[in-house]
Amino acid sequence: MLSDYDDSAPVEVGDFGISAVVAAITAAIAFASAMAEKRRAYLASLSPEARALEIERSKQRWKWFVNLFRKKEERKRRQREFDARIKHLQDRSAPIRGAMRHVLVGGVRPTLGSMPLDEAQLMLQGLYYRDILQLQHGAPPISQGIASGEIRYDVRDPGEFWQSIGELWASKRGDCEDIASAIAAEWTLEGRPARPVIYRSGPGKAHAVVKDMTTGQLFDPSITAGMGR
Repeated sequence: MLSDYDDSAPVEVGDFGISAVVAAITAAIAFASAMAEKRRAYLASLSPEARALEIERSKQRWKWFVNLFRKKEERKRRQREFDARIKHLQDRSAPIRGAMRHVLVGGVRPTLGSMPLDEAQLMLQGLYYRDILQLQHGAPPISQGIASGEIRYDVRDPGEFWQSIGELWASKRGDCEDIASAIAAEWTLEGRPARPVIYRSGPGKAHAVVKDMTTGQLFDPSITAGMGR
């Protein structure tokens, strides 16, 4: 019964755990010593040339293991950097997701002819972050559909309905904003930071391309998807 338990009574702890650890360490040291002695005896039995060759082989094997360990650690480091980059993107997207719930829940219907370019750019960033989230949840990269010809560029629709990656795969057609946002999101998750950007291509007209944030170069995926053909 709990009432019979006296928590003031001394508790004796056996040394079984410590003894087991000491025994294991002692056995490991003994094994390592035996293997080292066996190795020395083996090398002593070889001719000088064979001994030198065996020592060189041992050095190469050791280097291989060290390099393997370093590569493994480098992969872990890159994964940590990638995870931190994605978290940074998610943190940055939080205020946009809050301010642009209509972007993340459904489609976007901007009228670029009457919208300032900076506002259109902000809305495109919302679509970009939505594409990132969809890719993280398993949506196929849009470049696969463009390469296979499943997804094609289409001239802008009168309502300017901006589509996410999931909607692009459903409709099989998209205009420059849809495709640029999808490709920028794909590049970013591959470790190549990119953003979709809009510029004025004429009076009352705008065009969206992908900007490589590392090199500053612009890439127009709409051409790859069939624009102008």
